[in-house]
Amino acid sequence: MKYSLILAIGLLAAGSVLADTNNAANVGGAVAKLGAAPNYSWTVTVQLPNAPFTPSPVNGSTERGGYSIVSQAFNGDTMQAVFKGDKIAVKGEDDWQSIGDADDQTAMMAGWLVNAGTPAAEAAKLLKDAGDLTNGDNGVIGGNLTSAGATAMLTPPARTGTTAPPPKNAKGSVKFWLNPDGTLAKFESHLDAQMSFGPDQQEQDVEVIRTVAVHDVGTTKVTVPDGAIKAMTGKAASAQ
Repeated sequence: MKYSLILAIGLLAAGSVLADTNNAANVGGAVAKLGAAPNYSWTVTVQLPNAPFTPSPVNGSTERGGYSIVSQAFNGDTMQAVFKGDKIAVKGEDDWQSIGDADDQTAMMAGWLVNAGTPAAEAAKLLKDAGDLTNGDNGVIGGNLTSAGATAMLTPPARTGTTAPPPKNAKGSVKFWLNPDGTLAKFESHLDAQMSFGPDQQEQDVEVIRTVAVHDVGTTKVTVPDGAIKAMTGKAASAQ
C-alpha cells in the first residue's frame, strides 16, 4: 500500500511537470507562428500604478524580414520610430533622422519605444525568462520571471552619451493568451523594481504592467516613409 501511494504521488508529480512542459511548448509554438507570419499589427497598453499619469497606447506594425514602425501620442504630438535590426530612425520636429543624430530627449523616447522590439521578439524573451508555466483562469498561461529577466525588461535602453543605472530588486511575472487555433492573442508582463531617475538619480519604486495585443495577422500593410528608410540606410526607398 505504501509503495502504491508513493507511485501515485510520483505519477502526479510527473504529470505536473508534463503539463508545465506542454504549456511552454504551446506558448513557444504560438510565438514561433507569430514570428513566421508575413505581417501583423499590435497595440501596447501600459499601466503605471505608482505614477500620476497613464501613457498613451503604442501602435505598431511589422513585416517579416522587413521594417517595423511604432507610434505613440505624447503631449499632443505623435512620436514615430522605424526599426530594422539594430537600425532605428525617429521622426523629429522637422524630418526623419537616425537615432544617433537625434537630441538626447528624442533619442531616449525613441529608445523606449522600440526597446522591446517586435511582439514576437518580446514574447520569446519573456518565455525564455519565465519559470514553470501553469494554467490559470480563462485559458491564461502564466508564470514568474527570473530576476535577471525582470531586470533586463526594465533596464533603460542605451543611447549615446548616457548610461543609466540598472534597476534594483527586479521581479515580475508573465501571462500568455492563445487563440483557439494555437496562435498568440496577447501577452502581459508585470514588473516591479527600484529605479533611479532625474539629475540627482533619486530612487523610486516602479511598477509596470505591459499588455501587448496582436491583431491583423497576415492582413497588415506596413507603410514606411521614405525619409525613415533614408535616415537608416542613407538610401531612398526606390534605391533599395
